[in-house]
Amino acid sequence: MERDGEEGVLAYETRRRCHGLACTSLGSSVMIGLGSIGDVKYSGNLHHRSQTHELNLLIGRSSGGINGETSMELMESCSVLTPAPCVQLQFGGSASGLHRNLASVGDALRIYKIAFDESDEDSLPILKLATSLDPDQRSEPLRAVPLTSLSWVEEDVRVLRVACVDGSVTDFDPEVERITGTVVAHEKETYRVSTAHHNVNLFATASADASIRVFDSRDLQYSNILYENPNQASMIGVEWNRHSPYYLSAFARKSNQLIILDSRLPGLPVVILENETPSIVNASCWAPNSSQHVATANEAGYVSVWSLESIPHRITGPMLEYQAEKPVTNMAWEPECDRWVASITGGSLKLLRV
Repeated sequence: MERDGEEGVLAYETRRRCHGLACTSLGSSVMIGLGSIGDVKYSGNLHHRSQTHELNLLIGRSSGGINGETSMELMESCSVLTPAPCVQLQFGGSASGLHRNLASVGDALRIYKIAFDESDEDSLPILKLATSLDPDQRSEPLRAVPLTSLSWVEEDVRVLRVACVDGSVTDFDPEVERITGTVVAHEKETYRVSTAHHNVNLFATASADASIRVFDSRDLQYSNILYENPNQASMIGVEWNRHSPYYLSAFARKSNQLIILDSRLPGLPVVILENETPSIVNASCWAPNSSQHVATANEAGYVSVWSLESIPHRITGPMLEYQAEKPVTNMAWEPECDRWVASITGGSLKLLRV
């Protein structure tokens, strides 16, 4: 990974605060979903204010570079206004790029179809709202808003899970646009849900009650408490390893550590990852094509890639590291050939080549 200003780092300035982030591949290109928040505007007096929220679709297209090397240009493809900030984004749908979808959660679950002009191979894709599910739809409402997280794995695109601040997790089938199940996973807020790639019936949750739990949708009366934070800090992140049925990553609010959990050994982390200069972990993601690599982003501006090959022995530091000038608040790893890691730093989106 190379430093900012050198080859291997692409920057895109949004001039807006960004939060939600998703990344996927589209042939030789990279497609990025980005949720942004505009400045507050006042009309007349301080009591009348408005704020715009956007969902942006960006495309990074490869082209011939100097000395025959491949370069990439990052451009905005389209944007749509949203009633509330997009807390989390995720691409889903069939394996064909022409039929992909982009799901978002915030005040509601929304699924956008990514549409192409098939008669023009150089055309940029646009977003078309396909499904919206919120509490105003009284026939089958989601239990509460705001929604905090979603999980939509490619192994079964008919299973889309969303987490809510009331502690519940809801299963939604996008094909028939129907809720298929709901469980109250925690007595406090559920901040994150992650579906297991090896078995979509299994999902893990992170909660304000300081626990990480694992559920099986075939029997929701029981759950397995995989981890409880000894300091009773809210657990705000959890993600299942894409290639290992046992490993999960997790982190707590205002924690300097990313912990790696083994579902066969509940109670204690198998390893703890922490930068040499301690800083609050804001985001993490597993490598898409390796069970042994995970990345973290922190408040000090570090994006770090860690190797877990030495587990269960202590890991002293990351194998790759990049530092931005400001805190890195979110990140996503390109899923197909894992060449790029996308990260958010203030109003900037950066693509880091790894």
